Amino acid sequence: MLSLEGAPRSVKVLGVKFRVKYVDGLVNSKADALYGDCDGPGHTIRICTKLNKTPQACEATLMHEVIHAILYLTGQSELLSEDREEALVLSLENGLSKLYRRRP
Repeated sequence: MLSLEGAPRSVKVLGVKFRVKYVDGLVNSKADALYGDCDGPGHTIRICTKLNKTPQACEATLMHEVIHAILYLTGQSELLSEDREEALVLSLENGLSKLYRRRP
């Protein structure tokens, strides 16, 4: 079982507090399993512990969802299709996670 000791229960994104919830399962409206999701209006990020099996995977998914939150809060998500937003978020997550991992 994944230990969530020390895992963040909230994050501040551009000064806005988002709750972080860890859930066993998560699906979208098409019944596709999700690693995480961001509810911008509800200021909530959910992380699926069934798919994210390590603390590092949870951290990567949290970073991914924080990027979605940034796009929501800045109004950019309204300008992007769902597919384009996801492609942008994946690109930023990939680049930022490599930078983040280099820190001592």
